[in-house]
Amino acid sequence: MTRADLERMERAARRASVMHIHKATLGHEIDLSPVRGASAISLATQLSREAFSLAGREQPTYAREDIPVRFVPRGRA
Repeated sequence: MTRADLERMERAARRASVMHIHKATLGHEIDLSPVRGASAISLATQLSREAFSLAGREQPTYAREDIPVRFVPRGRA
């Protein structure tokens, strides 16, 4: 493993330690427990659909392999 790889992994670990999705319901008690893994992806998908709907925009129809994001696997400790 190169030094650049190690530095990249360290940066990713620092980002992962501070990045969380929190779910909350407006007007009710807030649940600030982190959501991770499949639940986080499901929540992000639901919020994205609602955002497109509220904005009056069409839902994206591109294939999964064409989504405009990059998934970076997190190292296992």
